[in-house]
Amino acid sequence: MESASIRETLANIEDPLALLEGLFEAAPVAFQIYAADGHCVLVNRAFRELFGSVPPPEYNVLEDEIASERGVLELVHRGFRGETIHIPPTWYDPRELKKFDADGRRVAIETSVFPIFDRNREVSHVAFVFKDLTEILDREAKIERLIDSNIIGVLFWTKSGKITEANDAFLRMVGYGRDALERGEVSWRAMTPPEHASADRRALEELVHKGSSTPYEKELFRSDGTRVPVLVGGATFEGTSDKGVAFAMDLSDRKRAEEAFRRSEHRFRAMVENSSDAIKLLSREGLVIYASPSTAAVVGYAPHEYVGTNIFAAIHPDDLADARVVFKSCLGRPGVPVRSQHRVRHKDGSYRWVEVLRVNRLSDPELYAIVTNYRDVTDRKRLEDQLLQSQKMEAVGRLAGGIAHDFNNMLSAIVGFSHMIIGDLREGDPILGDMHEIAAAAERAAQLTRQLLAFSRKQVMQPRVLDLGAHVREMDKMLRRLIGENIELVVETASGLDLVKVDPGQIEQVILNLVINARDAMPNGGKLVIETANAILDQSHANDHVGVTPGSYVMLAVRDTGQGMDRHVRERIFEPFFTTKEGGRGTGLGLSTVLGIVQQSGGHIWVYSEPGQGTTFKVYLPRCQERLPSVPIRSSRAPSLRGHETILLVEDEEVVLTFASRALRRQGYSVLEARNGDEALLIAERHPKVVDLLLTDVVMPRMSGPELANRLKARRPELIVLYMSGYTEDAIVHDGVLDSDVELLEKPLRPELLLSRVRELLER
Repeated sequence: MESASIRETLANIEDPLALLEGLFEAAPVAFQIYAADGHCVLVNRAFRELFGSVPPPEYNVLEDEIASERGVLELVHRGFRGETIHIPPTWYDPRELKKFDADGRRVAIETSVFPIFDRNREVSHVAFVFKDLTEILDREAKIERLIDSNIIGVLFWTKSGKITEANDAFLRMVGYGRDALERGEVSWRAMTPPEHASADRRALEELVHKGSSTPYEKELFRSDGTRVPVLVGGATFEGTSDKGVAFAMDLSDRKRAEEAFRRSEHRFRAMVENSSDAIKLLSREGLVIYASPSTAAVVGYAPHEYVGTNIFAAIHPDDLADARVVFKSCLGRPGVPVRSQHRVRHKDGSYRWVEVLRVNRLSDPELYAIVTNYRDVTDRKRLEDQLLQSQKMEAVGRLAGGIAHDFNNMLSAIVGFSHMIIGDLREGDPILGDMHEIAAAAERAAQLTRQLLAFSRKQVMQPRVLDLGAHVREMDKMLRRLIGENIELVVETASGLDLVKVDPGQIEQVILNLVINARDAMPNGGKLVIETANAILDQSHANDHVGVTPGSYVMLAVRDTGQGMDRHVRERIFEPFFTTKEGGRGTGLGLSTVLGIVQQSGGHIWVYSEPGQGTTFKVYLPRCQERLPSVPIRSSRAPSLRGHETILLVEDEEVVLTFASRALRRQGYSVLEARNGDEALLIAERHPKVVDLLLTDVVMPRMSGPELANRLKARRPELIVLYMSGYTEDAIVHDGVLDSDVELLEKPLRPELLLSRVRELLER
């Protein structure tokens, strides 16, 4: 529209000033008008919005030093000189001018300055017009930062595949320098491997039709021929389809991470699927979501059979309550490993002990499960129970050994004096019967202490090489009388049986105890089989049984067809004083005695039994390489018990000292009494005559019997030594076996045995 038309239009408007005022106030650009004296006389709404406020009335631009410094004052002067000025967009901070109460925004402004003339064509005012380009320049700055970034490659392309411009990130990505780009050597098609050309064609078609392409993955050749994986996307410039911009992101790190994750996942899956432990994922309710292949080895079920079942259904009833408590604890402690042990039912119906480790990962969106690791510890549990039982038996054995020591001293007096009194009484004496009862009761008590010592492995063993099969056959008649006629006895001894080195009397005690137990298990009759055979215990057997050393053994088996035992009885049969017999029918020391003898002989014993299926005890004794000794011919003449020699008797228990001294003196011996080692040394030193024999206790306070004997023999080399003891510890034995050059008389002492051993040694 021409200016004349504007005047005509304004002339026809009733209030043209109001129209101009409205247009001025509604203009999208900011207006500021200065008068010739430098005061701001007019601003519009856009100005107020752009700068946040208006200059105060006292503000004078001609006096503003900052305006002078920034060149604004020069613009005002040029405007008053009639010049029209255009200044391209620049960033501007309103806070730098004191006239504004600015809000701190930093704006980009395109400025125009032009004069306003009065009727005389004189410049009366100067107008500043500000166009806000902040949003546009912000967007351009972001694009520039994106192009200049080191993260994303940006390139400008033509439809022919030529790259006309690219940022440094893209050039580093493909290994080219900027000089190569400027020479036109960087081509998208040349960098594209043949197998990715079709993906590029599809992207180009999408660009033509839509103006942009969906990002896709591909590879580019680097300048050195290697490949770089990239994610690319692009867009055409507005109004054209043969030019555009593309973005390329280097995926090398992501691909390496994905490959590392893939390998990690593969390793994890291999570890899970080849683990000997059963690994399960459980729901909050205990349902099996996933089960590893090793589940079959632990519980017998294939993984697909186990998935969907509830773990509590397979837990042993006795362990169920504790298992629920542990599971609840796991639910309440996310991320914290919770350990427990319980028994689970195997597919074959048996129960296996498992060690369980659970971690609550229900909050993990990748899992949303309770990760559970099951480890079969049945064998370990059995070995632990065996070890615990062994330790318990060892502790009880130490107590029993100490009790037997004191009992044997007291029994020596009871047995000794009762036998001496019986020998002094005439037939028909009214107290003779009472004395026999006392002696019999003392013998039963002595047998009990022997059992305690055997159980505690504190007996003194005097082993010799033995043919176990021949020894069993020699006991045949005695065993048949023992078991009765309603039980069939079968003795099976293998030919070529290896020899063993054991104490014959103690092995007889083992056989008798096992046979008596078998007899009592068959009250209505049955079959009893005693078998001997050579056996090899290998490493696998040793791994399953505490204390077993692999090697060659001779096996003694006692098998019956009796009532059998359940697991609870089997676990306790070797405990001292445990018995299933009625009151008064046993002490509960029979099998514990057997265990002590076998273990002290270097062997092992195991029991195999089920209710109603009978019981088998198997004793394994180490094979011996020695030969059978020749049997000495014994004289049929009863030796005399009398003597005249001098005996040094040393005993710290007064009652035993009195009995032994009296028994020896009654047979003509001269007895020197001492109550400890120091007293014995003093007596021997003061005694002018020969001391023929030292009869001394082994365990005494301050000085032991062996120590005393060594000190006396140093002065009297010809001295004969006979030890007596009811509990020897390791003073004169090694591993329970009596030293070959040591003579021992075991308590409780009996007059006949005491006198015969003394006489035997003095005459040897």
